[in-house]
Amino acid sequence: MLIGIWRRDWQKARHDDARCRRRYWKSGKDLTRYFPEVLTAALMLREKHFVMNGELVVPVGGRFSFDDLLQRIHPAASRVKKLAEQALALFLAFDLLKKGRTDLAAMSLRKRWPLLEDFAENDLPSVDLFRLSPASLKLKDAERWLASAGGGSDGVIAKRLDLPYQTGNRDGTQKIKKYRSADCVIGGFRYGENLQAGRKVLGSILLGLYDAESNSSSRFVWLACVNKAEYG
Repeated sequence: MLIGIWRRDWQKARHDDARCRRRYWKSGKDLTRYFPEVLTAALMLREKHFVMNGELVVPVGGRFSFDDLLQRIHPAASRVKKLAEQALALFLAFDLLKKGRTDLAAMSLRKRWPLLEDFAENDLPSVDLFRLSPASLKLKDAERWLASAGGGSDGVIAKRLDLPYQTGNRDGTQKIKKYRSADCVIGGFRYGENLQAGRKVLGSILLGLYDAESNSSSRFVWLACVNKAEYG
């Protein structure tokens, strides 16, 4: 799942133009062109000025498909358009950082979440591709969600309610995942686009999975190596 932010270009706010809606990775990379259907839905929202944090998912067969999500990051616009027609992406909102001219990021999550719920109740019903991420203060709910993790869902995220929005770090946030392992073969690698400390870093690896019948690594897949320093 890709984590990022839907926001309006606030440097161009004086134009009052809804076409400035954009979808960004936390690294600042513009993902708008890869998810045109979500952009179209964003333009239909009643609120014209906002910054919303959330996650993009692609449901396929009743489950989130990570493979279908990664295929969207393609250089050919025609390919992206075809994939968007085959399986629509959804934006799951889990934080509201700005609404109108009011900056909410400095507020604690305890105060931001009710504002997000109000935003979702009044604005999100107008479009079908924006949804409010489920949340709960009950441990039993978290245990149930973790038990059902899989099929594109890694697990659950716990956040401190007393902190303001954390930019560029994971303070106050804890990811809880199911531990799963597999025997694999590395068949190759690619360098990442961005240098770190003036040096090339690993961008993705070609991972081979063993065939259950022949015990040979006959199935390979490219996996992105998400770097914490680059993607937050």
